[in-house]
Amino acid sequence: MRFAYLPIFIFPAFRFLGSFEFDELTRAPYPENELKKLFQLCLDQAVNGAKEMGLKPDHFIFILHSRIFDYQLGVHFKELNNTTVEMLLNQFEKVDQSNMAKDRDSAITKDFQIDVTAIQTKGTKSNNNLKRKHPGAARPSKRDQPLHFKVNPQGLHQINNNDDNYCLFLAIVMVVAQNVLPQQRFSEFRRDEEMQMDEVRRIFNATGLDPQEEDYDIEECGDIIQRDFLDRFYPGKFRIFAFDNAGRFKPFFKSEVEDYNTALPIFYWCEDRHYDGIRSMRLLYDKSSRFNYCFSVKKYLFIF
Repeated sequence: MRFAYLPIFIFPAFRFLGSFEFDELTRAPYPENELKKLFQLCLDQAVNGAKEMGLKPDHFIFILHSRIFDYQLGVHFKELNNTTVEMLLNQFEKVDQSNMAKDRDSAITKDFQIDVTAIQTKGTKSNNNLKRKHPGAARPSKRDQPLHFKVNPQGLHQINNNDDNYCLFLAIVMVVAQNVLPQQRFSEFRRDEEMQMDEVRRIFNATGLDPQEEDYDIEECGDIIQRDFLDRFYPGKFRIFAFDNAGRFKPFFKSEVEDYNTALPIFYWCEDRHYDGIRSMRLLYDKSSRFNYCFSVKKYLFIF
């Protein structure tokens, strides 16, 4: 049995790679129990290695390589619980039985490798800068040149915060309020700056973000706000989408959440480094309402 500890450079991660020889496994009265112990060992090694690096894994990739299999067995999951090992064993048995139906030996009769990677994606930026601070992007190719358009102010909740740098948070709380308050209460909320700042303070208290920073960007704060504020106080409701005036007609940032029923769109002005809330996607990019972004299919629809 050989072990290797290899770094992953896209997100902070710990990777465990083990090579196993199991002549004795075929002689065990219950080979499946030995396999479960082995799978648990590999998962524990990956989790412990990640903890030693100060990581909090939220994604796991389990891969079993065997020369007998036509394809490697790969399983991706987001949490470890008391059913994980049983699930991995079931997946292995399905592939192994399908393989033996082709008149081949079981994978446990040959050497094989188990590769487990524990990855932290939330609250971090990738080491390859896949998520770059906004603004600051590579020069677009000719086939990806910006489209020219005018932003319709009627599609925005314009944030006027001349004396602070909380426009990102104000934009978020404005769109939240639009979706959770009755119309009369929302009209009062829009006019009451102290009510708005109360909600901003709730975000800081829930997330632990430093209210004294010089500036804030959605790439660094978005997933933290999603996880520690939106998912806590509005579970299953919101997902953040951030658009800008660079002309791509698609969000440059989407928060990491699986289930939601309401988009929370905000808008970033690249030149002014300022965020506004988006009141209506249909009105945002064109006064004639010809564009409407469909969040479910992730593209713009043209409405005539």
